[in-house]
Amino acid sequence: MKSFVLHSLLAAVALTLCSFSTTAQSKIKEKDIIGTWKLYIAYEDEMEEEIDEEESVLGKILLKSVSGFVEGLLDNIEIYFEFEENNRARITVSAFGSEEIEYTEWRINRRGELILEDGGNVNVGDDDIWLLENGRLVAYDRGGHDKDQDDIYMIRVN
Repeated sequence: MKSFVLHSLLAAVALTLCSFSTTAQSKIKEKDIIGTWKLYIAYEDEMEEEIDEEESVLGKILLKSVSGFVEGLLDNIEIYFEFEENNRARITVSAFGSEEIEYTEWRINRRGELILEDGGNVNVGDDDIWLLENGRLVAYDRGGHDKDQDDIYMIRVN
């Protein structure tokens, strides 16, 4: 059951990654990312905006309930990416007292964008890229969706 929850969460993260746009960035080099990074998912601003835009009282109540549920889940989950020199990444998901490890491949394309390849149960999508901005790896969708780009990002922990 816990494994199902972890896989479902990773799938949800991957789907969320598909809603980000590209902007100017500095080109990533291998030495910039080698090491361990913690994944952060910020949803509060978008959820508050959705609640504010909702016209019906029932809709507002439902959105607030979903917001509380998501917050409770995210408070109990930590995801770390350990980028290795051999273009492999170890993904460690700690949730609800258990830990699961997955592996994926990564590469840097000609534009200096980090691409996480599909691997194992981690489906990050073909259009997803990561850019290095102010010391953070920030998720974007090459498709140009007009969304805030600070919703999913990683911060180096070592």
